[in-house]
Amino acid sequence: MKKSLFIIAVLAAAPLALLLVPRPTHASHVVVIFLTSPIGSNQTFTSPSDWNNANNSIEVVGAGGSGAAAKYNGSDGPQAAGGGGGGYSKITNFSFANPGVTTATWQVGNGGVSHLETSGGVAAQGSTGGDSWFNATAYPTTGSAVGAKGGGGGTGSPNAGTSNGGAGGAAASGYAPSGVTHSGGRGGNSTSTTGNQASTGGGGAAGPNGNGNQGGDGSNVHTAGGSADAGFGGGSGSASRASGSPATAGGNGTEWEFSDGSGGGGGAGWDSGVAAAGGNYGGGGGGASANSANNATSGAGQPGIIVITYLSNATVAPARPSMLEFWGGFFRQKGGSVKIK
Repeated sequence: MKKSLFIIAVLAAAPLALLLVPRPTHASHVVVIFLTSPIGSNQTFTSPSDWNNANNSIEVVGAGGSGAAAKYNGSDGPQAAGGGGGGYSKITNFSFANPGVTTATWQVGNGGVSHLETSGGVAAQGSTGGDSWFNATAYPTTGSAVGAKGGGGGTGSPNAGTSNGGAGGAAASGYAPSGVTHSGGRGGNSTSTTGNQASTGGGGAAGPNGNGNQGGDGSNVHTAGGSADAGFGGGSGSASRASGSPATAGGNGTEWEFSDGSGGGGGAGWDSGVAAAGGNYGGGGGGASANSANNATSGAGQPGIIVITYLSNATVAPARPSMLEFWGGFFRQKGGSVKIK
């Protein structure tokens, strides 16, 4: 960028003196990096050259589990429970031996997949969400690393009874030496009696503010998902209604940089049989029960995320002086032009 030259000429009897007023250096700035894809496989992160070993944090969220799917055949009482939300872990002041060169292996968990059930009197079980970690080739149990567990898949049955929601990614199973761990919310527990249907929402993911909230429990009803991050993350998805309004997905979180965060649990589906997915990131999917005329489709869990935050060590060198002041004497310019402001 071309810099302006400001010249102030003041005539006086005093000798000529020159005052240089430099522009200040720019202060260090915060850098936030989101690792969201590829999912489900190990990747390599190269440390930034301006990495600050003394001022950083690494946060990870596990993926959400999916809900179960069960179909009514006219005489039984199917129920389907939602999947659990992903757990959360955080460490601070992670050290790279040689910033700009040293690498770390990372992985974000894949969300539990949606399930379709087309046969009456049959239930498909939900799938577990994948774990997320940083600086390890597999889920860490030792060393300088961080990891968060994925949520469990919801259970279902074609017969009257109770099916449990998928467990949330447990704080006790999170790996964060000298750090913080929070649990994802479980999916709602679903109870049905003969001749009735039931399905429940998925659990919300944990986040920096606390545990995810569980999906709603219910007997012969269909419930909403749980909100994420102790209510500071994505909101809960609503269940489908008899009026025909569809289930809604869990809300996407916005805790980091107002654009990414922990996701809420998806709402349950019933009758028409379509449940909703969890929200980004780590929300559990809703469970789905369907009447004999429709198929049951459960909600998918959402992938995990890794958030890297650090105070950059980079600074900008001082610019050339931004002002020249001449006190006394005179200023003579030979050739060119001088702009006086």
